Amino acid sequence: NKKYILGILVFSTILGVFSFTQSGIEFFPITDQGIVYVDVTSPKGSSTDVINSNGENVIEKIGKIKEVKTTSLSVSDSDSTATIMLVLDDIDNRDKSDSDIVSIVREKVKDIPGVEINVNSANSMMTSSMSSSPISITVSGNEFETLEKISNDIIDKISKVEGAIDIKLNNEKSSQEINIKVDKQKAAKYGITNSMVAQIVNQRIQSSKITSFTVEGKTFDVTTFTDSTNQPTLYDLDNINIYTQTGQKVALSDIATISRSDSYESINRTNQSRTMTISANLNNRSLGRVVSDMEKALENYKLPDGYTISFGGESEQMKEAFSSLLLALILSIALVYMVMASQFESLLSPFIIMFTVPLAFIGALIALYLFNVSISIPAMIGFVVLTGIIVNNGIVLVDLINRLKSEGKSTYDAILIAGPTRLQPILMTALTTILGLLPMALGIGEGAELQLPLAVTVCGGLIFATALTLIVVPVVYSSLDNIKNKLINIFKRK
Repeated sequence: NKKYILGILVFSTILGVFSFTQSGIEFFPITDQGIVYVDVTSPKGSSTDVINSNGENVIEKIGKIKEVKTTSLSVSDSDSTATIMLVLDDIDNRDKSDSDIVSIVREKVKDIPGVEINVNSANSMMTSSMSSSPISITVSGNEFETLEKISNDIIDKISKVEGAIDIKLNNEKSSQEINIKVDKQKAAKYGITNSMVAQIVNQRIQSSKITSFTVEGKTFDVTTFTDSTNQPTLYDLDNINIYTQTGQKVALSDIATISRSDSYESINRTNQSRTMTISANLNNRSLGRVVSDMEKALENYKLPDGYTISFGGESEQMKEAFSSLLLALILSIALVYMVMASQFESLLSPFIIMFTVPLAFIGALIALYLFNVSISIPAMIGFVVLTGIIVNNGIVLVDLINRLKSEGKSTYDAILIAGPTRLQPILMTALTTILGLLPMALGIGEGAELQLPLAVTVCGGLIFATALTLIVVPVVYSSLDNIKNKLINIFKRK
């Protein structure tokens, strides 16, 4: 019943599309490495004792967690950060994953004032080291004030997206600078130039070579040093004296205005435009879904002329990798078709066999959805592998139908004979492959999360396509054979 078969195909296609829209999309599956990192960042310039004390306060706030085996603390003065490492029990000895522990710790430390706290698993830390952050949004333009306003607007909008956490602007003003604005008219009255002011101030705050002398043919530099324990303050700079060429002493405050202001530690440029970067981490939601929701949240945001927004980080790497694998998938389908065309010496038979490929893809998508496995790089590799495996069922069936027809059987009789005859070989081939991948599909063993999407993709595609091959391929063969015969009769009449 061709209408019945067509109904099954339409329903299967709808189910496959639904599964695709509901499945998560991520770069690589999250693996449980049993380590959680808590970064406690104190205000810039904090002493080692303060940084260490803030770290210990966070450890006390976290308290006792059953799954945590050991806790360690390390301090970095350079970025005022105390890093707490929580080593968890073996995965077989605990009920909670490292992601669950991350959520628990975040909840416990979310209200601690005076410090910035980031909690991540070892897996997400490794990913961040490869691609800066799972999600990175770059704002490009010319004016810092406008860039900062746009960045803050973006943060307000994306902070409402489910699954996005630790959203922050990486170009915040985190260092201070002293600005000396020389009044040119007052300075000119004393014959003082900007370069003279810069030289005097430089000598006051750091070492500076002022002269040199020679003794017995050897030259020695004379350098002034500032006492490192007595760094200059605004008051000290106000009272720096500058001696003019006439020997007159002039206070720096008489010819210049001195002020302190916050400044950016670094100024980044891309294609000659200034940039600011917003980063975000993920929490129990796939990368693709979070980025998609962020793009929707920003789609109606109007940017000033000359300013642009672009997504980067792991999401950009994921898009590039998926594009490459999609190209590999298309190439593999083309190569499989060409090999079969050369073997069958026909363009029609391989075309019929290739109908098993979309069936396999539909089955794979349904399996990924049912087992709550996101579409990732290993899953995409599984689709490529599936292309080469699944056509074997169609080859076995179509080859026998062609041979029976060459022996004088009608298309209908050849199909009726070939189906039952090839049932056992097709089932055995599929079953051995599925059983071989079953341990991977069940996620047995540590690190199995990486192989699981590939195994689920291949097993799901094989099960679904094998079940429908003996139904769909004969129907497609019969329909195309009828069309071919009608075309031949039309051309014969002409």
